[in-house]
Amino acid sequence: MDEEDRSNNELVISFLLTISTKPALVQFEVGGTARVTGGRKAFEEALAADASSNVPRLLHTIYQKVFTSIFLVSSLIDTPFPPPDLLHSPSETRDLEAGMDVPQGVEATAQT
Repeated sequence: MDEEDRSNNELVISFLLTISTKPALVQFEVGGTARVTGGRKAFEEALAADASSNVPRLLHTIYQKVFTSIFLVSSLIDTPFPPPDLLHSPSETRDLEAGMDVPQGVEATAQT
């Protein structure tokens, strides 16, 4: 993850993830940008590392958003898919659909 731009209300971070399947037969590469809005407090929350995994919350959110696409692509090309808990997601960000505690103002755009 690299910081591309920062203003008072928006932080733009570029990312490139290389994700391998288990067993290691296929490697997927996903890149894009993530935008965090809301000011300094939102930036700090998104970039704070989870205590149990030492991975930034923003990276958990990005992985959750790209995992569905990777799963679909792996199904289409008949390969194993990467594990959904690759980053050992914290419980409060595991279920995005249920509206659990996800950093506010985080938007990820990925290109596979």
